Amino acid sequence: MSNNRKAKALILRATKYGEADLIVQVLTSEGEKLSLLARSALKSKKRFGGGVLEPTHYVQLQFRQNSSRERMSTLEDAQIIDAFPSLRLSYDRVEAALFVVQCLARASQEGDSLSVDLFNLGGHSLKSLESVQDLTSFKIHFCLKLLFQQGVLETESWMKTYLQTSMAHHSNLEKNEDLQKDLHW
Repeated sequence: MSNNRKAKALILRATKYGEADLIVQVLTSEGEKLSLLARSALKSKKRFGGGVLEPTHYVQLQFRQNSSRERMSTLEDAQIIDAFPSLRLSYDRVEAALFVVQCLARASQEGDSLSVDLFNLGGHSLKSLESVQDLTSFKIHFCLKLLFQQGVLETESWMKTYLQTSMAHHSNLEKNEDLQKDLHW
C-alpha cells in the first residue's frame, strides 16, 4: 500500500543506483529526512531535467510513500523552487554549500520528523551564502549555530552574537568590525 505526498525539501545527496536510477536524500520543510528512489532519473529529461536533483537545490517533490518500512519511497517528480544560482559562481561558495548540506545530512536522522529547525538553518544558510563576503566568518557562524542547535556546544561569551543572529542575517555580522577582528587572529 502506498500514498502520494508532496513536500518542499533541500536535496542533501544524490547517489547513482543501478544503470539509470538515483537514490536521493532530502530534508523536508517539515524536518523529515527521507531517502527516495528516483527511477530512470538519469534518463528522464521531463521529470528530472536541468539538474533538479543536485545537492543544495530547494525543490518541490512529489513522491509515493510506501507504508512498508522495508521498501523505499519512490520519487515521481521534482521541480526547482530555488537553485541558489549565485553559489555556483565560485568554487569556494560551492565548497561551502556542499559543507552545509553534508553537515545537515549527518545531523539529521532518517525517519526523524523533528528537524524543522535544522531545515530552516540549512535553507537560511544557503540563501545567505549567495551574497556572503567572508566565507570563514560564515562557516564559523554556521558551525556554531548547528552545534548549539544539536545541544553539543558549551557556549562562551564571544559566541553570543553569533548564536543570537539568524543565518538569514549573517551579512549584519560581516558589518560588525569588532567581530571581524576577533575572527582573524
